[in-house]
Amino acid sequence: MDRRSVLRSLVALAGWLALGRGSATAEQSAHAATPLSAADRIARWQERVRSILKRGLLPIIDTEATYGRDIPTDYMVEQMDKNGVALVCFAPNFNDPKRGSRFSLDLANEHPDRFVPTTCDGTTDYWFRQEGPFLEVIQREARSGDFLLMGELEFRHFPSPRQYRDRKFWRDISIPIDGPWGHAFFQLSVETKLAFQIHYEPEDELLASLEKMLKAYPGAKVIWCHAGQVRYPAKQSAYGPDYLNRTLSQHPNLFCDLALAAPGTSYPGSGFVHNTAQLSDGRLRPEWQKLLEAHPERFTIGSDIAPDRPDDFPRKIAQSRKLLASLPAETAARIAFQNAWRLLTGQGWTA
Repeated sequence: MDRRSVLRSLVALAGWLALGRGSATAEQSAHAATPLSAADRIARWQERVRSILKRGLLPIIDTEATYGRDIPTDYMVEQMDKNGVALVCFAPNFNDPKRGSRFSLDLANEHPDRFVPTTCDGTTDYWFRQEGPFLEVIQREARSGDFLLMGELEFRHFPSPRQYRDRKFWRDISIPIDGPWGHAFFQLSVETKLAFQIHYEPEDELLASLEKMLKAYPGAKVIWCHAGQVRYPAKQSAYGPDYLNRTLSQHPNLFCDLALAAPGTSYPGSGFVHNTAQLSDGRLRPEWQKLLEAHPERFTIGSDIAPDRPDDFPRKIAQSRKLLASLPAETAARIAFQNAWRLLTGQGWTA
């Protein structure tokens, strides 16, 4: 780890410990004493989006990111301003049932114009075991009205390239999306009107189960993360623009984010170039451009940054901007921020 990263981690750890002790600045205390309503948050978000538009930039709302103590807030604020990112939906890891998703809410209260209160993602043993307090805690938080999005749940997950290289093969996760907790989250989305995110590697044998759930819960809002990501093509032969075109046409409750690996890079488990949506220079492949233009209201942008890779943020946003540059201006605006705006607020964007 270089010196800059060490210093950044120490600063972040100090802030994390301060939160744990209950220490807070006057501004943070004021936010804690007077929780913001959803309407208050939306008004602040609208002001921030407009401020970026006034700079002549296309605002981006990042719907997929994982929060942790190794991501310094000051760094994120700086990078968001530099890169024209209006909002980030930071979902913490679920490591403590008593804490739950509190760190996301604290962060959103400290910077109410930048961060979206998001419930914990399903990326730890509390989720993998499919028993215990995870479901109960997230249900309570989603029903509280304090959160505007539910974090990414790993139903089917191949180890990431970094996890594969580190031989963390236990991160190969398989949980039936039509199992008890799958039904519980689809129903929770219907009840609360909050969207939830799924990591669901599009293996041929799994597609029917997802489609069944989308049909059974038409009022649920599902964001399928990593559209265009294919890591084992022999097991994912049915998936692609044609499949998504049909599925999006049949299920208006399905959305996709475009959190993708760097263009041209290969997945170490297969050697396959796993970003199938972008050419090596970052432009959209023609078949993917056609798909996004056919369903411009169904895609969002995600950075997929996490505590072990905060420095990826500017590169990921630059990659997303190259993708957006392949599209007509109206479609690019929808995907960059307007679709996420509707999912988070329930309202269409008004200039």
